[in-house]
Amino acid sequence: MTRDHHHNSSIRRRARRVIASLAVIGGVAVTGAAVGDTAGAAPATTSTVIADAADRAVTALERWRQTQNPADYVWFVRHRDHVASMTESDIDLASGTLRNEWAQVAIPKQHALLNAVSQLGVPYRSLTSKPGVGFDCSGLTIWAFGEAGVSLPRISRDQINDAEGVDRDDAEAGDLVYYPGHVSIYLGADTMVHSPNSGNHVEVRALPDRSLRFGDATPAIGPVDAATGVAADSLMDRALAISE
Repeated sequence: MTRDHHHNSSIRRRARRVIASLAVIGGVAVTGAAVGDTAGAAPATTSTVIADAADRAVTALERWRQTQNPADYVWFVRHRDHVASMTESDIDLASGTLRNEWAQVAIPKQHALLNAVSQLGVPYRSLTSKPGVGFDCSGLTIWAFGEAGVSLPRISRDQINDAEGVDRDDAEAGDLVYYPGHVSIYLGADTMVHSPNSGNHVEVRALPDRSLRFGDATPAIGPVDAATGVAADSLMDRALAISE
């Protein structure tokens, strides 16, 4: 991992903490456990603690993709599962729900969703796609997938139209979720990560109760890692064998 990457990650973490502190002063809690738009709403989280953990998971993933060392893959899996567990706790999901969903998808989807989760607490900003600074909805998805090596169009409608359509029952973590004017990333278990609208922050929350379109932005990649061509299942088997 390069010194510049670690430096940039540190800057992003500090920026999120400053944003969170300002929001708390203004009466909006963006750290801690679950938050919701209104009383009685489904739990949501903008936790910068989870964001920092996701950033560490991304760093571990990028290291493994460089080294191809199964031991580094084990380290990444531990970080990824920790992020999933903390997210489950914050939004009141059963233990293991997201962890199992994330483990079953191709590496580029894991990379993209972890990138997005690493930006929890970052404010919505129209026409912006800058980590640690601000995103609009499609700005978050284009950055999250771009950092994972997947190019998306800038407009939310174009993103879902270019993706391979997926039935809701077949949707998996790392797929796009769209309704008119808004796009997000599916996390599994009827949850999503997105940059909602002005005055709010990147968050994880339940899917809205409305008609939705799902799409796979990585259909050409298939069930293997785009960088290595190695099936994720076989990598997991190798990695876990080493860790035992």
